[in-house]
Amino acid sequence: MLDVNSSAYLRIPFNVPDRGLVDQLTLLVQYDDGFQAYLNGVPVASRNAPEALTWNSEATARNADPNAV
Repeated sequence: MLDVNSSAYLRIPFNVPDRGLVDQLTLLVQYDDGFQAYLNGVPVASRNAPEALTWNSEATARNADPNAV
């Protein structure tokens, strides 16, 4: 993606057999340089993401490379 695109869209489906047994979820993310996460179309977490996201949005700040690997 270097020098071609500034963003990628990923969708990772998962199933919860009995939602009544779940009262919280934990999201662990390794990112370079920013991300916006959604659950069922609702934003739940972000770092270095612009206020208004577009298909080619860029991170608003950098994340150190050692943090991303």
